[in-house]
Amino acid sequence: MDVISTLGTNRKNRTANNNMSSTKRIENYKSFDKQLEIIRQIDNWDKTDIILSKKNEFSTSGKITKQGKKINIEIKDISLPHFGDFEKINGIEAKVEGFEYLIDSFHINSTNTKINETIERTSICELNIIKDKNFKTDKSKYQCFISTEVSKLNTFHYQFETVTYQDKETEHFYDCLRIDLNDVLFDIVQLKNGDKGFYIIDSLQEIELESFQDYCFSIKQALGLVTTHMPGGEELIFTEEHAFYYCNYLRPEIDSMYSPLNWNPYSILYDKKEIAESYMNKLTRLKLKEFSTLVSMIHNNQELSASIILLIEASSVRSFLIIPSVFSVVVESLSKIISHNETGKEYPISHKATADSLKKDLTKIVDSYNDKISNDGILKIKRRINEINRPIVKEHLTNNQKLTLPFEQVKVELTIDDIKAIEHRNDLLHGNILMTGKELKSESDINNYMGYISGKLFTLISALIFKYVGYEGYIINHAKFYEDLCEIDTNEEYFRLI
Repeated sequence: MDVISTLGTNRKNRTANNNMSSTKRIENYKSFDKQLEIIRQIDNWDKTDIILSKKNEFSTSGKITKQGKKINIEIKDISLPHFGDFEKINGIEAKVEGFEYLIDSFHINSTNTKINETIERTSICELNIIKDKNFKTDKSKYQCFISTEVSKLNTFHYQFETVTYQDKETEHFYDCLRIDLNDVLFDIVQLKNGDKGFYIIDSLQEIELESFQDYCFSIKQALGLVTTHMPGGEELIFTEEHAFYYCNYLRPEIDSMYSPLNWNPYSILYDKKEIAESYMNKLTRLKLKEFSTLVSMIHNNQELSASIILLIEASSVRSFLIIPSVFSVVVESLSKIISHNETGKEYPISHKATADSLKKDLTKIVDSYNDKISNDGILKIKRRINEINRPIVKEHLTNNQKLTLPFEQVKVELTIDDIKAIEHRNDLLHGNILMTGKELKSESDINNYMGYISGKLFTLISALIFKYVGYEGYIINHAKFYEDLCEIDTNEEYFRLI
């Protein structure tokens, strides 16, 4: 066997072993056949007959159609009551193909009246919620099916440790996450069924509907942060008895341009294969316990939830004019959420002799520039050197110190370039949206530098959040990919160990 083949085989073996070690095999049988049958039935509504009634108000019939993530009803009935603009009607009873449903959030989009020999009026209506008549909201082992394009479903194993699940045909190794939220277990499954895809959130214990929906929203946000895709827009929730609740009045799906984690270096460094090879068997995945902590924190803290959504939405816009400003806001928000107050004084250099020695060395360096700096300038610099070990009063931190405090507290080491990126907040507050300096002259230079700062801030935000939930391992250093374009030279790597 030649050398290239041997290397390829070794790499495949290492990859296979690492993949298996990141997956826990458990007995976890699932069948989604009945749920998928109901979803297909709804998707196939195409001018299907529907009977509608609301007690003491109206009774009529029409044609119901499901198109994309919308459900419309065409009603040709002059006796249909007039409703106010954008008025939404709840509690409408409906019959479709022999099944009985309840409709909420029903409203009329448009009305067209024709007067010939008779008067004809056609109303195009839309609904946001339709559910089985016997759908219960007290307690059940609910399952939430979130419609997702198949192309957006990638196996979980590039970012997460996984557990297995089995269906009647096969065992799935990389498509299920099991998390523990306040002692309630949930499985998160990716499912491809023909040309349709789904994220499925499966509660393994009975839970009230409202709590389940709240947990689902937190899980969606956490998935969006880690995988770049936050599912949304349309979902069906099923009870154990397969009664369903359909809703399309939800926050739409969001796709972020930044991913914090990726276990496969070749998917990130596809044009730098030698560097990618050096990361094999080094990169890490998010443990399910850590992901559980992340979801729980989002669920329990509205400010963190808002920050995560803001982060994902800003990066979905893919505008370097917007991203640095919003990311700076997220850094400031996280600093308030994560940091805890400290008291007392802290000297940067604990030993006085060391501080005095450093002052002496720095003073010598400044004196060596006396032919390039004015006497007045040298005097000012020496005054600053003399105060280099001035104590930090923890009750009276500067704004910049407050921003870096949470990094110190969770033990994320900051470089001078990290601190510069964080302190660009001051430029933004003073209206310097482009963060331009004298050295940035062309539009290309400005765009590249804003891309660098965006990548730097996202990497720092990722480090702060993931370190806070207990993750120890590598995250992607997005700023590194802009260094050559910006002519910035650092010793940083493409993946950052936290």
